[in-house]
Amino acid sequence: MVKQDIVKSLVAILVIIVLAVLIVNVNRFISPKVPQKAEEKQDVLSERSVVDYSGCFSNSPGTVVFIHSNSCPHCVRMKPVIEELEGEGYSFYSAESSDTEAREIISSCLSDMLSGYVPQFVCPSTGVEKTGSMSKEELKAFADSCA
Repeated sequence: MVKQDIVKSLVAILVIIVLAVLIVNVNRFISPKVPQKAEEKQDVLSERSVVDYSGCFSNSPGTVVFIHSNSCPHCVRMKPVIEELEGEGYSFYSAESSDTEAREIISSCLSDMLSGYVPQFVCPSTGVEKTGSMSKEELKAFADSCA
Protein backbone atom coordinates (compact mmCIF):
# COMPACT_ATOMS: atom_id res chain seq x y z
CA MET A 1 0.00 0.00 0.00
CA VAL A 2 2.83 2.38 0.79
CA LYS A 3 4.36 1.62 -2.62
CA GLN A 4 1.11 2.59 -4.35
CA ASP A 5 1.00 5.89 -2.46
CA ILE A 6 4.56 6.67 -3.51
CA VAL A 7 3.76 5.88 -7.15
CA LYS A 8 0.62 8.05 -7.02
CA SER A 9 2.61 10.91 -5.50
CA LEU A 10 5.33 10.61 -8.14
CA VAL A 11 2.73 10.56 -10.94
CA ALA A 12 1.03 13.64 -9.46
CA ILE A 13 4.36 15.48 -9.24
CA LEU A 14 5.17 14.51 -12.82
CA VAL A 15 1.78 15.77 -14.03
CA ILE A 16 2.31 19.07 -12.20
CA ILE A 17 5.75 19.49 -13.79
CA VAL A 18 4.39 18.75 -17.27
CA LEU A 19 1.52 21.22 -16.79
CA ALA A 20 3.92 23.90 -15.54
CA VAL A 21 6.16 23.43 -18.59
CA LEU A 22 3.12 23.63 -20.89
CA ILE A 23 1.85 26.80 -19.22
CA VAL A 24 5.22 28.52 -19.39
CA ASN A 25 5.66 27.59 -23.05
CA VAL A 26 2.06 27.96 -24.24
CA ASN A 27 2.97 30.65 -26.81
CA ARG A 28 5.43 28.31 -28.47
CA PHE A 29 2.76 25.65 -28.88
CA ILE A 30 -0.03 27.95 -30.06
CA SER A 31 1.80 30.16 -32.55
CA PRO A 32 5.25 28.88 -33.38
CA LYS A 33 7.48 31.57 -34.82
CA VAL A 34 9.97 30.61 -37.44
CA PRO A 35 13.18 32.62 -37.17
CA GLN A 36 13.61 34.96 -40.10
CA LYS A 37 16.79 35.69 -41.96
CA ALA A 38 17.98 39.30 -41.91
CA GLU A 39 16.93 39.78 -45.56
CA GLU A 40 13.40 38.56 -44.84
CA LYS A 41 13.09 40.92 -41.87
CA GLN A 42 14.14 43.84 -44.06
CA ASP A 43 11.48 42.88 -46.65
CA VAL A 44 8.81 42.82 -43.95
CA LEU A 45 9.86 46.26 -42.74
CA SER A 46 9.88 47.73 -46.23
CA GLU A 47 6.39 46.35 -46.94
CA ARG A 48 4.94 47.86 -43.76
CA SER A 49 2.77 50.86 -44.45
CA VAL A 50 4.38 54.10 -43.36
CA VAL A 51 2.19 56.39 -41.27
CA ASP A 52 2.67 60.11 -41.80
CA TYR A 53 2.90 61.86 -38.44
CA SER A 54 4.08 65.16 -39.92
CA GLY A 55 0.61 66.73 -39.55
CA CYS A 56 1.23 67.20 -35.84
CA PHE A 57 4.37 69.19 -36.52
CA SER A 58 3.55 70.47 -40.00
CA ASN A 59 4.81 73.99 -39.30
CA SER A 60 8.18 72.52 -38.31
CA PRO A 61 9.15 69.86 -40.85
CA GLY A 62 12.26 67.95 -39.83
CA THR A 63 11.60 68.51 -36.14
CA VAL A 64 12.77 65.73 -33.83
CA VAL A 65 10.56 65.18 -30.81
CA PHE A 66 12.61 64.63 -27.65
CA ILE A 67 10.55 62.84 -24.98
CA HIS A 68 12.33 62.90 -21.65
CA SER A 69 12.13 63.17 -17.89
CA ASN A 70 14.06 65.60 -15.72
CA SER A 71 14.76 62.75 -13.28
CA CYS A 72 16.29 60.51 -15.95
CA PRO A 73 20.12 60.67 -15.94
CA HIS A 74 20.32 59.54 -19.59
CA CYS A 75 17.89 62.30 -20.58
CA VAL A 76 19.86 64.91 -18.64
CA ARG A 77 23.03 63.84 -20.46
CA MET A 78 21.27 64.23 -23.83
CA LYS A 79 20.17 67.84 -23.20
CA PRO A 80 23.59 69.46 -23.90
CA VAL A 81 23.90 67.38 -27.09
CA ILE A 82 20.49 68.61 -28.21
CA GLU A 83 21.43 72.20 -27.38
CA GLU A 84 24.59 71.86 -29.49
CA LEU A 85 22.59 70.52 -32.42
CA GLU A 86 20.01 73.29 -32.06
CA GLY A 87 22.93 75.73 -32.27
CA GLU A 88 23.84 74.05 -35.57
CA GLY A 89 20.31 74.65 -36.92
CA TYR A 90 18.55 71.41 -36.00
CA SER A 91 14.99 71.59 -34.67
CA PHE A 92 13.83 69.72 -31.55
CA TYR A 93 10.52 69.71 -29.72
CA SER A 94 11.16 68.94 -26.06
CA ALA A 95 8.38 67.04 -24.29
CA GLU A 96 9.12 66.62 -20.59
CA SER A 97 7.04 63.85 -19.02
CA SER A 98 5.62 66.04 -16.24
CA ASP A 99 4.52 68.78 -18.70
CA THR A 100 0.78 68.23 -19.14
CA GLU A 101 0.49 70.20 -22.39
CA ALA A 102 3.46 68.43 -24.00
CA ARG A 103 2.16 65.06 -22.83
CA GLU A 104 -1.25 65.76 -24.41
CA ILE A 105 0.33 66.79 -27.73
CA ILE A 106 2.54 63.73 -27.82
CA SER A 107 -0.25 61.38 -26.77
CA SER A 108 -2.67 62.70 -29.37
CA CYS A 109 -0.12 62.81 -32.20
CA LEU A 110 2.27 59.95 -31.57
CA SER A 111 0.53 57.58 -29.16
CA ASP A 112 1.20 54.44 -31.19
CA MET A 113 4.92 55.24 -31.37
CA LEU A 114 5.54 55.84 -27.67
CA SER A 115 7.78 53.22 -26.09
CA GLY A 116 7.15 54.26 -22.50
CA TYR A 117 10.88 54.65 -21.98
CA VAL A 118 13.02 57.78 -22.02
CA PRO A 119 14.87 59.34 -23.61
CA GLN A 120 12.92 58.74 -26.79
CA PHE A 121 13.44 60.54 -30.08
CA VAL A 122 10.63 60.59 -32.65
CA CYS A 123 10.70 61.84 -36.21
CA PRO A 124 7.08 62.73 -37.08
CA SER A 125 7.86 63.26 -40.77
CA THR A 126 9.11 59.68 -41.23
CA GLY A 127 7.38 57.85 -38.38
CA VAL A 128 10.70 56.56 -37.05
CA GLU A 129 11.65 56.51 -33.37
CA LYS A 130 14.72 55.65 -31.33
CA THR A 131 14.79 55.02 -27.63
CA GLY A 132 17.83 55.52 -25.44
CA SER A 133 20.75 57.88 -25.27
CA MET A 134 23.07 58.20 -28.24
CA SER A 135 26.15 60.05 -29.34
CA LYS A 136 26.00 63.47 -30.98
CA GLU A 137 26.86 61.85 -34.32
CA GLU A 138 24.09 59.28 -33.98
CA LEU A 139 21.53 61.92 -33.01
CA LYS A 140 22.70 64.18 -35.85
CA ALA A 141 22.26 61.30 -38.34
CA PHE A 142 18.80 60.62 -36.93
CA ALA A 143 17.87 64.31 -37.22
CA ASP A 144 19.21 64.39 -40.79
CA SER A 145 16.92 61.49 -41.67
CA CYS A 146 13.95 63.56 -40.45
CA ALA A 147 14.57 66.43 -42.83
